[in-house]
Amino acid sequence: MNKIKIFFVLLLVSQFTNAVDVRIKDISRIEGSRNNMLVGNGIVTGLSGTGDSAGNKLTLQSVSNMLKRFGVNVSSSDIRSRNVAAVSIQAIIPPFAQPGDHIDITVTSIGDARSLSGGSLLLTELRGPDLKIYALAQGALSVGGFKQGNQNVSVSKNHTTSAIISNGAIVEVEIESVVVKNKQTHLLLHTADITTAIRITDKINTAVSQEVTAIMINPGKIKLIFNNDDNYKTIAEIQALTVEPDFVSKVVINEKTGTVISGANVRISPIVLSHGALKIQIGSTVSTFEHKQDDLTGYSKDMTIRSSLDYQEKTNVISFKESVKIEDLIMALSQVKLSSRDIISVLQALKESGALHAELVVQ
Repeated sequence: MNKIKIFFVLLLVSQFTNAVDVRIKDISRIEGSRNNMLVGNGIVTGLSGTGDSAGNKLTLQSVSNMLKRFGVNVSSSDIRSRNVAAVSIQAIIPPFAQPGDHIDITVTSIGDARSLSGGSLLLTELRGPDLKIYALAQGALSVGGFKQGNQNVSVSKNHTTSAIISNGAIVEVEIESVVVKNKQTHLLLHTADITTAIRITDKINTAVSQEVTAIMINPGKIKLIFNNDDNYKTIAEIQALTVEPDFVSKVVINEKTGTVISGANVRISPIVLSHGALKIQIGSTVSTFEHKQDDLTGYSKDMTIRSSLDYQEKTNVISFKESVKIEDLIMALSQVKLSSRDIISVLQALKESGALHAELVVQ
């Protein structure tokens, strides 16, 4: 039997024990300052026979409608071209974007086109959820892959039916973002946490108490009440303040790659861990012998099956008398030459027993 050797990688990421202060701007955002989604349907032309098939009614009707806008009346049944493709366009318009600003767009095929490589998007309207037009898109596609060959033999890399156009759309209408209303706004945390929210609230009320009053609404929302009219300057001062964010201890395990990622503040309760390599071999032997019963019946045969059990066991014992950090446990397990798979199993068992004081995330 061939032996298959599998190698696993163990990665332990430890955070510094010293407190790390970060800007409030990096862990929160101001209410009203948000992105908005835009979408549209268009036509890509200039494809070298890799567009939608002649039987795709969506594409044929779209081309016919486009030509009618320019005074060319052609029935969709008369169009026989594989150089065009129907596509969907998606874009994200950032907050405070002004008319004339450029944004990136993503173009994806919605028909049966084989590739969008070499194509160009015709002028397309991008609409919001309210169906209003907020941007116009157009330009040459950039496809991050290729597909070559014929029906019998072909080679491809990445997806050729998806493309991007950098700065491919121009904002036509501003989406109004209301940040401050009635001298009030809210600070929204990226990750809701009670401790972090309290620290931010206290820091604001201490550092800029003359300009604003902070009130924690919930672990992810802090109300800001301004005492002056220079609200945006005060917001900039708040975002420049630094605090030490708190977080939930986590251990992330990727079973496919054998990777373990953890913070340094994860603790392990006092435990005794026994890990042994147990080899069990079960076999059986068959013995046959004859014996004489009497003068009339003669000899008879008896068969006896004897079972045997053989085992070898080598056990490594690791003992912690006090609570330790997870990196100490990982190093100890590595010293007894446990594979990353075994270490993952140990961590899962520790979590089940309640000795691992962290959230265990298995990917």
